[in-house]
Amino acid sequence: MLKMDHANVTSAMLNAESRNTEKNNSNEYFYILIVMSFYGIFLIGIMLGYMKSKRKERKSMPLHLSLLKLYLCWLVHVCQLLLQSTY
Repeated sequence: MLKMDHANVTSAMLNAESRNTEKNNSNEYFYILIVMSFYGIFLIGIMLGYMKSKRKERKSMPLHLSLLKLYLCWLVHVCQLLLQSTY
């Protein structure tokens, strides 16, 4: 940051002003750190909630539907391989 040259100000006042500027800068960094921490905690909460809901969804699915889903995925994969080999 550019500072103006003060002709009528003593060096003690200039030193005090520079210390205040350094203190204000440290407060700005602290504020940014706190905001980013809250943002991170919010995102972690969203991710954990999403993973928990997916876990419940998988547990609630009956076994025969899970096996059917697995078989259909395998069938689609085999069909894709067959189509690729014909071209």
